[in-house]
Amino acid sequence: PEQFTVHAEQEVFRLYGRGLGCDAEVVSFKRLCYRILLAAGRADTRRLESGGRSVLMYRAFQTVKDHLNVYARTRPSSSFIAELLDMEEELARCNITHDAFMEAALQADGAGKLTELALILGTYTTLLETSGAESRTAADLAAQALDEDAGLLEGCSLFVDGFWTFSVQEHALLARLLPRCDVRVSLFCDGTEDYDGGYGVFSDVKATAKTLIHTAQQNGTAYTVRHFGRDVAHVGESLRYLSAALFTESAPFPGPPDGVALHLASDPFHEAEYAASQIRRLVREEGLRYGEIAVLCRDQDQYRGVLDSVFKQHGVPVFTKNGTSNKAAHPVRALCARHRRRRFYRRRRVYPYQDRAVRPRRAANRPVAALP
Repeated sequence: PEQFTVHAEQEVFRLYGRGLGCDAEVVSFKRLCYRILLAAGRADTRRLESGGRSVLMYRAFQTVKDHLNVYARTRPSSSFIAELLDMEEELARCNITHDAFMEAALQADGAGKLTELALILGTYTTLLETSGAESRTAADLAAQALDEDAGLLEGCSLFVDGFWTFSVQEHALLARLLPRCDVRVSLFCDGTEDYDGGYGVFSDVKATAKTLIHTAQQNGTAYTVRHFGRDVAHVGESLRYLSAALFTESAPFPGPPDGVALHLASDPFHEAEYAASQIRRLVREEGLRYGEIAVLCRDQDQYRGVLDSVFKQHGVPVFTKNGTSNKAAHPVRALCARHRRRRFYRRRRVYPYQDRAVRPRRAANRPVAALP
């Protein structure tokens, strides 16, 4: 993925040295397309840069502004133009034409907004095609180059990691590379068979694996599915029970929680130091990967800036997700979300957690019932 390329390059040079590091290229799918065009001698294709595309999208909006109702009073600011360009890129990644987008917009409820967006994006495409610049995306050009040159990138090894699904363009590119490259795709799941009917934790990842297998079968490409499971003999019995029963309706573990350790720290910095040292130990001694380790904080304001700086000193990559507490959500919004989820999840699995989010606070003078 695009956000992990810099860290992956650093790891390649750190682990294997400059010799092998110069032979191994770390690329995202977008950079892979440019790499294919460079190998095919088509890197000089006239394509508009981001500034030129912004100007062209602004002209498209001004051209159709008199025919708009929902967006008639919208100011074409730089952020609004950037959102339109992101939508254009997303439609291209999914191979959705503007005619198909307009047809779907006319059939949807509240078609006014979608219809106007389709009109703006269709006008942008028309202006792009008449400008003399290349209107096709880099993925389309790379796919054409692979179709015309059967020996392009032949014999290369391609390792795909960090994805749980692929867009239509990305999957089409992988389908063209399967017969000519040694392609190895790493997916994180508990097997290829989906026993949850599409609603499991790994259902989307398993669907991606089956799609790749079906593509290899259609191309007549030999493939092998390997399961790399970690030996969990050293993991405590309570954690193994939790791992097996986390997403099922099971009874609580009857024994002591031997997989939980309590560390007393004087301040958040010492707490972060201990967490970073334990993460390094797990990676070094037990073979875990950084992406398989999560750090949870009850109060993010207290640890904001602390974890990032301490983990960076220890060489631990960290990605911070700022979640929203259920306490900050309005009870009506929580109830609406609870009602919508009834269509996809069984009642017993979701309702116990939703009840905690919408239960009113206990008054100060109200007695508390003792729980067993």
